[in-house]
Amino acid sequence: MNENYAIELDEMTYGLSKNVLETQNNFQTMTGCKFLISDFEMSVSRVMHVEADVKYAEAMVVRRLQNEGEFDEPVSIITHWKKKHGKNNTEIFFTALPSRIYLQYIDKIIAHNDLIILFPIFSILANAVKRLANGDPIAVVFRHDRFADLVIGKNNHFYFATRCVAFDTTPEQIQTLWDTISKEISFVNQENSIQVKDLICLNWIDAQETVPEMELSGINIVKATKETIIHEQATCHISFPMVLKMFAPMDGIAPQNGKLFYYSDKLGPFIITAFLIAIVILSCGTLFFQSKTKEIKQNLSPMENRIELLKDRIHALPQDTNYRETLAFVDSIFHNQHLPSYSDIVNDISKGMFNSTIVELLKINYEDRQVKIIFTGIINSNFDVAYKGYQFLLSSLQQDGYIIENNLFNTKIDSSRFELELSWGVK
Repeated sequence: MNENYAIELDEMTYGLSKNVLETQNNFQTMTGCKFLISDFEMSVSRVMHVEADVKYAEAMVVRRLQNEGEFDEPVSIITHWKKKHGKNNTEIFFTALPSRIYLQYIDKIIAHNDLIILFPIFSILANAVKRLANGDPIAVVFRHDRFADLVIGKNNHFYFATRCVAFDTTPEQIQTLWDTISKEISFVNQENSIQVKDLICLNWIDAQETVPEMELSGINIVKATKETIIHEQATCHISFPMVLKMFAPMDGIAPQNGKLFYYSDKLGPFIITAFLIAIVILSCGTLFFQSKTKEIKQNLSPMENRIELLKDRIHALPQDTNYRETLAFVDSIFHNQHLPSYSDIVNDISKGMFNSTIVELLKINYEDRQVKIIFTGIINSNFDVAYKGYQFLLSSLQQDGYIIENNLFNTKIDSSRFELELSWGVK
């Protein structure tokens, strides 16, 4: 993925590639893989303290924003940073926007033919604070049109984030805008008992004025490194591209497997090189082991001849008689002799029957170490008498060592029918 940027700012869309900035209709008309930087229509960016566990912080932010009247529709939260303080206290730096707008972006990115990774403007500024702060708090302000986006923080903590707005771009209003920035920084210093060391100023093509004098005691105003950009055949000197080069793609928003595809593209040359090295190593290894295999085969040849000679001698020796089948036959006879005879089975069944029982079928199969019996009949009595007689028959057979595998008892008005499957085995 080449470092191409689509930048949505102040209801305009720009395409930035190397040092050429072009105005576009929208990012969907731009071809090629790109990073999409957006200020998001109707969005709000803040650092907020919420009384909730860190995993529920976003839900509490949504509730508070709706209670404060910032939004009257479902809200999506993009988290730039959050930090837990105790069990139910969290500080969170976020960008909030209507869910319908956020989902429209996701749908458009998915539908685009090329890979797009999405970044909110404040995500870019938050990363700049992390990268540029040297332990002490700093402020990063991005001036564009009649707006100034301000973030105050340090490497692992954020104190404040907001968008300052002027009525128009007249010199008087721009001076007022810078005065507002100065007051916000002073307020954050006092509120958090900190001292901002540096104010890093970033600008855009429509904000190339000199930073005015401000009442910021102890703060060093730093003009970020500007790059020469060609826009509509005119030369501009802007510093925003400097922080674009600092952000980490993993901090962006990429539906589905977008980030995986990005890193696959970036690592492609290294992966191909690794495969080529592996192929060379495997080829050398194959040649080495082929020579070793040939040597081993030569050493095995005398041993194989010796083995064949020993086989011939073994075949010439008298063979031992195999008694396994005989022993198995004797074992079977020994155990099967303990199985009940046909007459024993008939007697056992007869003991449990009474006079009104008619036998339909008696089938006896002798198997190895067990006998299987199928027994069906009719009892010509009413249900109560017939069922008691059937229960007595089952109990008698179980006492004699028979296992009831299956039984079925069906009754009519004047008779009942039963089916039994029994087994008797030797352990």
